[in-house]
Amino acid sequence: MVQWHFNELKPRDKTREAMQGEFFATEAIRNSAEALVREAIQNSLDAGLKSEDGQLVEKVRVRFHLATGANAASPAQFGQFFEGAWPHYLAYGILFRVRVTSPGTPDEPHGLLLAEADRIRLRGPEEIEETRDTILPVVPTTEIGDELWKVSFDNQRPRLLVNLKAGNYKELTLHPAFISLVYPAAIREVLWRIVYIESHRDYDDATSDYSRWVRFAVEVLAVGEPPKMENDESDYDDVSAWVDEAVSAFSRKHGLLGKFSDFISKEGIS
Repeated sequence: MVQWHFNELKPRDKTREAMQGEFFATEAIRNSAEALVREAIQNSLDAGLKSEDGQLVEKVRVRFHLATGANAASPAQFGQFFEGAWPHYLAYGILFRVRVTSPGTPDEPHGLLLAEADRIRLRGPEEIEETRDTILPVVPTTEIGDELWKVSFDNQRPRLLVNLKAGNYKELTLHPAFISLVYPAAIREVLWRIVYIESHRDYDDATSDYSRWVRFAVEVLAVGEPPKMENDESDYDDVSAWVDEAVSAFSRKHGLLGKFSDFISKEGIS
């Protein structure tokens, strides 16, 4: 019988929050399936048998296969591989990749790859379906001193660090005051860093988080393409205006002023 072993999640480990999808969904990001296929192939190449000088000893063959219909394995056949693991599969941050193939033939028993989906989270019957991805994952940490939050750009991957010392970070990031005050500031910092400091304006590379952020602004927030570089002074002003427009569009899209006003009203603040 297969035995599963899982490491405990530590404060510095990276996690993905489903609630982030409401604000930073990436449905507009195109070519994600193509990017995921490339990723799977690259992972296989990386794991291929290599000589001492790093050269592949033999060709790597990659086959994408998920049988359907009569060719599919029964739940009973696969059940042994999931025994005891379901509590972990349903845990926060565990995501799956699913691929669909055509029925096999005598010449090609594994069929053709028809479609695939990535970053799928299993859910219990009591949960609301959540199919969105996020470009600003929340990472709980104790390594930002007395700051409540901070944006990290390690490996060109924007992340929202939230101080565990402040309490339950999941509840904190759902609080209307946090949403209304922190997210616009985080977006401003991320877009400014990507477009002005890093001079990144491309949004066609689905494998780049910077490109996904630019596409988020262009297509989800509908603020148009970032201004092109001309000279330092005009670029600063143009990018600043573009970032301001994106933050304003985000705040308007999610009614952040109303969320904050409702909060302070309930708190009796005038």
